[in-house]
Amino acid sequence: MSRQEKYHNKSEKKQYVTPKETPNYGIDDNEGEMNESSRLSKSQKRKRTNFILNIMIVVLLIAIATTLYFVILTTDTPGKQPEGVKTASGESSSEQVIKKKSSDDDNSSSKKKTKETSDIKITKKAGPADSNIKEEWTADWQPIGTKQTGQHVNSYESGSDDWAEKIAAIAKTLTISETNVQTWYIENGVGSGSDAIATVSPKDKEDDTYRLYLSWVDKKGWKTDKVEELKTNDKK
Repeated sequence: MSRQEKYHNKSEKKQYVTPKETPNYGIDDNEGEMNESSRLSKSQKRKRTNFILNIMIVVLLIAIATTLYFVILTTDTPGKQPEGVKTASGESSSEQVIKKKSSDDDNSSSKKKTKETSDIKITKKAGPADSNIKEEWTADWQPIGTKQTGQHVNSYESGSDDWAEKIAAIAKTLTISETNVQTWYIENGVGSGSDAIATVSPKDKEDDTYRLYLSWVDKKGWKTDKVEELKTNDKK
């Protein structure tokens, strides 16, 4: 075999076979569709999450607003109560206001009476040594006033107008309230039927006993003429 034929045979052996391309079978298209689907799914999840968060925020705001409304509605102004509301004592606030005003009026009236009495000059002197009189008081006491009309009748019946006016004169003289007068004995005075003698004590100081000599002034009521502070209560 000639040299040229050998070379030709070698050249034929060295030829390369080009590799065949593997078919795609649509793999790239499937991957694109999957990526697109994944993006859509994530977007939907974000939208759903945002929607839920927005609903929760709205519900929370409504709850806060409702709570504030009821707090403001049920909170009373300090020192003030709704009209007609019952207190622990069972009285309405309006009743308490009326009672307080009445109490203030009574206190004012009591202070006025005390001032009127304190303006009266009272002369005190020791009683006789061998008597039951500790001190004797004299002053220019004025009649208490009266609502009685017609001829005066000296009454010793508890609950009568005349009895009540005697108690009022006693209370004014001793500068105590009428309800604080403890009556031990009231009797007819010496002379006409227009005099009375009362032995009394303050209820909160029953050891202090006083004997008051009262006289009736026509159309003006009872007045005190003299007071004796006793050493011991001889009518108890």
